[in-house]
Amino acid sequence: MEELLLMGDEGVIAINGPDRPKPCQQNRQNCLILDELDGISLDQAQALSTFNGQYISLNGLTELTPETATLLAKWPGRFLLLNGVVELDLPTAEALGQWKGKSLYLDGISDFGAKTLAGLVKFKANHLSLNGLEQLSNSVAKTIAKWPGKRLSFNGIESIGSRAARYLSNWEGRELNFDGIPKIGAEAAGALMTWEGKTLTLKGIEDYSPHTIQLIASTHNSSVLELTSITSLTTELCLAIAVWDRGSVSLPKLRVIDPKMARCVSKWKAKNLYLDGLPELDASSARALIKWPGRKLSLSGLRSLPLASVRALARWKGSQLALNRIRDWTPESLDILSKWKGKHLELGGLTEVSYEQAAPLAAWRGSGIENALYLEGLKSLPEPIAMTLASWKGSGGSLNLHVPNLKPKEASKLARKNFWKDSNVILHANIDTAAAPMRIDLDKARASNRRSKNSKNNITEEERFFLALERYLESED
Repeated sequence: MEELLLMGDEGVIAINGPDRPKPCQQNRQNCLILDELDGISLDQAQALSTFNGQYISLNGLTELTPETATLLAKWPGRFLLLNGVVELDLPTAEALGQWKGKSLYLDGISDFGAKTLAGLVKFKANHLSLNGLEQLSNSVAKTIAKWPGKRLSFNGIESIGSRAARYLSNWEGRELNFDGIPKIGAEAAGALMTWEGKTLTLKGIEDYSPHTIQLIASTHNSSVLELTSITSLTTELCLAIAVWDRGSVSLPKLRVIDPKMARCVSKWKAKNLYLDGLPELDASSARALIKWPGRKLSLSGLRSLPLASVRALARWKGSQLALNRIRDWTPESLDILSKWKGKHLELGGLTEVSYEQAAPLAAWRGSGIENALYLEGLKSLPEPIAMTLASWKGSGGSLNLHVPNLKPKEASKLARKNFWKDSNVILHANIDTAAAPMRIDLDKARASNRRSKNSKNNITEEERFFLALERYLESED
């Protein structure tokens, strides 16, 4: 066993840290990676069955005997990888099927005989990975649908027929993985939509047809619908996306939107909308888009905005607006935008702010409660500009001003300025850890200093700290 432990640990070490399987990242002792073994004796199998870890990989094995499988099935771990095994006979399948771990990987098997398949449905693992199958025949689908486990992975399959999909729709498990399918037909999608499981993944989809969108919406246990291949919208596709009724919709490569499609998008039910691929937004489209009743609208691909479009966005009733690529904001544009009554405004494209720009930012109305202004592009914030921003009153409430890319020394010095004391603005910056708390308790520090002068022989540790604190602050000023 010691030899196997050493070999398995060397297998883990050979893999770069972030690339290691998750069970192996925090504790190497959880794993044995023995992929260099092309065969295994009964004594070795017996030794492995006593391994006090969670993960064993034996991907170098190309065949497995019933006797070896019986011993491996006694191992109480969670992940067993046998991806080099290319076929299983019925006795071996029945023996291996007694393993009660979490995930069993048999990705080297490209086909199953009828008898072996009958043994497969008796497997006691929670997850079967059969990514070596290149096609899902009707007979395989019909039989595997009887398996009582929780998760099935068929990521090597590139297409699925409607009949096979109907058989699988009767499976009582929780998760189906078809991440190798680039396109799915309407009938197959319709059949899978009737499946009552929790999650169906289609990460390889390249053709987002309306029926595919509807399938994803009805079977994905996710709060985000990210459609990475869509560059333009059709009415049919837009109406299909409207089925998604939760979380976020992201179209990172959408390059164009016209007023007709903007009106369609405004009827979507998602709470957050990311259209960060749009390079421009005309006024008519903006006026249609602002009818969308969501929470966050991200247009961080826009490099400029016509005044009429800014005027339209300022009337949007959502709470979070992101315009992070626009650099050249005119005072007039910012003055119009300052009328927006949302609570979270991102203007990350601004790399510097003039007084003419700061004045309308300080006049931003906000939501009247708690507001946030993100200026992540700023690397410097001169004191006169900071004073202007600190004069923000809004519609009441407070403003959280986020400038995370200021240099720590500059941020620390700025944070100690007196004009923040009576301001409704709370500065969030990368302040030096030593300086951050020091401006907060200055009065307490001075009081402690006075007490220490009156009783030099009776100074507490806390008073010594505040005395040193005041001296530090005076030296900084």
